[in-house]
Amino acid sequence: MDNETALSLYDKGGFFVVTNCPKKIEFGIDLHLWETSNNFMGLKLVPPGLHLLSYSSIDKKAQTGMKSSFFQWFDEGQLVVKKWDGHNEIMVIDESFDSDQIGKMRQNIRELDKNLGAYPLSKEDVLYGKWRTLTKHIQKSLLEAVLPPNGCFSSATSSVYDIEEYEIAQKKINKSQNVNDKTINEQGSSSTKSDSGNMPSIEQQDSFKFPLVDIKKSFDKNASAEQITKYSRDKTWLLQNLIKNVYKQDVKRLLGEVQLSFLILLIGQNFSGLEHWKRLVYLVCSSQEAISSNLGLELFIPFIKILQSQLMECPKDFFSSILTEDNFFSVSLKELVINIEYSENQDVANKLKKELNELRTFLKSHFGWMLPTSQDLLAEEEEDEEYAPVLVEL
Repeated sequence: MDNETALSLYDKGGFFVVTNCPKKIEFGIDLHLWETSNNFMGLKLVPPGLHLLSYSSIDKKAQTGMKSSFFQWFDEGQLVVKKWDGHNEIMVIDESFDSDQIGKMRQNIRELDKNLGAYPLSKEDVLYGKWRTLTKHIQKSLLEAVLPPNGCFSSATSSVYDIEEYEIAQKKINKSQNVNDKTINEQGSSSTKSDSGNMPSIEQQDSFKFPLVDIKKSFDKNASAEQITKYSRDKTWLLQNLIKNVYKQDVKRLLGEVQLSFLILLIGQNFSGLEHWKRLVYLVCSSQEAISSNLGLELFIPFIKILQSQLMECPKDFFSSILTEDNFFSVSLKELVINIEYSENQDVANKLKKELNELRTFLKSHFGWMLPTSQDLLAEEEEDEEYAPVLVEL
């Protein structure tokens, strides 16, 4: 960072100070990660805007503890002060600092200069540009709606998907034990209360408030047989229903959730983020009818760009896992390829094909995986039909 930029950011940049910090922790902001030294007290010259700070304790055996993170929207010149809670090994708001004391510290911030690391903004460092791309659609209102209080979470923070997983597991247990209504009634209400008492609650303050995306319930409860058949495959009804009733017609809110859930996984190491990200990706890729609507340009083009920017930050082993686990990623992208091919709006389809070609080139060069073209996929379908078993009436 040159002197002119540094002087400018002393007035406009943000500052983060943590008191009582241990001699050594793992600390990061956005896509940067360091191991701190004895005199570390925070960061200086943070560009205004959204940032994600993360940290872990380090024990005597050099083992890192659970990762904790928090999103912080820095205004110009803002100073954020936290303190280290040694008992819980987390950073918390330092309530001993009132607004006057924070203002005084901000005026004298240069006294802490040697204890504050500078946000990397050199011309050679491209990570800040990547960070802005990865957070382009995340709004303050989204953070307030989804994140726990103060934007803080850990790798163990729960979400609605933990409840869903619990309910599925409970149903499997009940089924294996042949539990029926009569048996439950005979056992009395106390056992029922015991089960529900063990059930995780989304009302916990430290939970993510992701809207539940239930891919299996992708049609209206009053749908006809024909509509059920159609929207069981084409997820357009579910997509439009979420945009209308959850995102209040704000497509950018959905795009922001795709970005937010990915960062919660990538940096926060929380798998609730992975589950929500996977479902949103599959939902968009599987909504064929929506491509020909006004969502074609408004949603799908930025969505493909978001996917590519996210995959650029994925380690190869992570990409390999999402590619092979339940074939989630390959199935989703192949669905998108076919759905674009069958779009009734050719102008939109041509623009989406251009974006897909860029993504295809990237996937091949970075991961060695070739996303099939629509011609390849249609040829595979014809081949499968050719060798399908023939039903003979006797």
